[in-house]
Amino acid sequence: MSVTFLQREAGSCPARDEGQVLTVLVGNNPILLAGLQQMLEGTRFQVQEELEQRLGSGRSFGRMPGLIVVDAARFAERTISLVEDLRSEYPDGRIVLLADRFEPDFVGQAHRAGADGFCLTSTDGTVLAAALELVMRGEVVFPSTFVLSLLSAGPALRELERSATLGSAGDSSDMHRLSGREAEILRRLMEGAPNKVIARKLGLAEATVKVHVKAILRKIGVQNRTQAAMWAASRDLSALQAEASPLSAPLETAG
Repeated sequence: MSVTFLQREAGSCPARDEGQVLTVLVGNNPILLAGLQQMLEGTRFQVQEELEQRLGSGRSFGRMPGLIVVDAARFAERTISLVEDLRSEYPDGRIVLLADRFEPDFVGQAHRAGADGFCLTSTDGTVLAAALELVMRGEVVFPSTFVLSLLSAGPALRELERSATLGSAGDSSDMHRLSGREAEILRRLMEGAPNKVIARKLGLAEATVKVHVKAILRKIGVQNRTQAAMWAASRDLSALQAEASPLSAPLETAG
């Protein structure tokens, strides 16, 4: 995985000096901790025990962490609020999220909450160390695969925006082809909720949610969840409120 970075405005985030960087992990993941220690051995990033263990013991670090690495997969939908808390607690620290993949909406929210970098768990040690160095120098780092996916989605998103401006009667027709359950799931997609969270909130099996999402994408003529959320945001879904009630469709239960 290569790295893409976004340069901050001059003076908005000063670079750290070239000394050793106290690096801590948030995620209670001993395997990930050991992996980070091995990959960053010989660099200036001193990976110590996990932040949660240290806080729970009542002991201090002796000095403030310069870099905080968050296992985003562990916290799922709670990651954004966690980043906000960490930014408040450690205003001068850099925060980097690790995950198998990143969704555009999540990255935007996490960056606004205070995250400085996003790295894939599949990143090798050399690339990871280089990415962390960029973060410590005040850059915002993204996986290149994430940036390329945004670029490739550009034409489709522009077409989606163009169709959204038409405001024709076809909009209403598209909306009313959705079932009540699909309309409710579409609202959850607008909130950026993953399938697992939607399933839990609506009392459905995750596999059932996946089927509904595929049906929604097909019915409104978009290719992915992000485009579906944009489509919904450009329309008034309040007309479907009654249809989306729990009585409007059989309640599937998680198996």
